[in-house]
Amino acid sequence: MSHQPDPAALLELVIAGFLRHGATDEECHALRETILIRDGAYYGRSFRTTRLMATMIAETGCVQFHTSSGDLLESLSTVGETASSVELRKAA
Repeated sequence: MSHQPDPAALLELVIAGFLRHGATDEECHALRETILIRDGAYYGRSFRTTRLMATMIAETGCVQFHTSSGDLLESLSTVGETASSVELRKAA
């Protein structure tokens, strides 16, 4: 079963992740979002800045943050998450 988080909450989560990994506000403002389709069905979303990328695959409910060269930086579950809850959990 696929997990499809609220697009606004997902964007908030991704921007918070990009900021944690060194992106500037300007980079986050100019990020590119792509809806991923596989075999004619919704598969997930990807987000890119000039130096970072994030991918959310609906089937797994997971957002993975990578450098532009593909190095994995972080993996987060989107099930029941918002950027503020992730920030609180990471601060604990």
